[in-house]
This record gives sequence, structure tokens and C-alpha cells, in this order.
Amino acid sequence: RGGDLGEAHHQHGTDREVGGDEAVRVREVGPEPSEVVLAETGRADDRVHAPSELVRQVLDTLDHEHVPPALILQLWSTAAADPDFRAITSRVFEALREGFARYLTRWAVESGHASADEAPRWAERVLPAVIALGQGAISQAALLPDFERERYLDGIRVLLESP
Repeated sequence: RGGDLGEAHHQHGTDREVGGDEAVRVREVGPEPSEVVLAETGRADDRVHAPSELVRQVLDTLDHEHVPPALILQLWSTAAADPDFRAITSRVFEALREGFARYLTRWAVESGHASADEAPRWAERVLPAVIALGQGAISQAALLPDFERERYLDGIRVLLESP
């Protein structure tokens, strides 16, 4: 599979056509992020894994689906400049936000970070940061030749999961 929009255009068409296909394909990894993480980590229990595992799963899914981080950056760049294309990527981000919010709410309760009453508010507070941490990982993987995924994920663990 091609690693940039130029090659993808040659094979498949315009930014909107290529980006729409990629956005849909990336979103189709599963019904929601928490279910993907549970399935992919191979756990028999129904425990929600830590947020760093959610970011790890997103990165692993992109690898598994052969979606290079540079292509994601190009799609985001196109979305920033093209309102019609932004509408496509906005739908993908909205679906991810909804799934991540449910995931984080459940994790907050199960981990003791928040009570059942407080967890939805806690999840909404940290949600933009968790999404930004995922975007940061994708950006750094695309731009920094010495990007260290495990070190990055360890930083997420320290930030979000330490008492």
C-alpha cells in the first residue's frame, strides 16, 4: 500500500477520494476502541486496560493496516485546508472521541481514579489530552527518525496512570 498521498492519488484519485477511503478504513478497526483493546490484548477478563494501552492499540492498528504516520499527517493537512474533507475527518474524530470517552469513563471507575458519578466528567476533562497524545505519537513517528514508541507510551503511563 502506498505511503503518501502522491502515490495514492496516482492509484486512486483526489485527496477527498483517497482521504475518505483511508478515514473509513482506519475507523473500521472495530466497534469501539475499548473492544479493540480488549480483543487485541488477548485478555480473558473484561477489565478495561489503561489509557496508554488505548494509544498503543491505535498505533498498532495503523501499523497492522499499513497506514504510515506520514499519510495520516497528509490527511490532516488536507483536512485543515479543505472544508469538505474536514467534514469527513471530523466524523472520524467524533466517533473516536465518543468511543474514547466511554473507554476512559469505565477505566476511571475500575482503576479508582474517579467515582461512578465523577467518571464521565473526568473522562471529558482528559479526553482532549488523550487524543492529543495519540496525535503526538503519530506526528512524532512521522517526523522523528529516532522516535521511541515505548518511551512515548511510558510517558503516557506516567502522566495518566500514576497515583
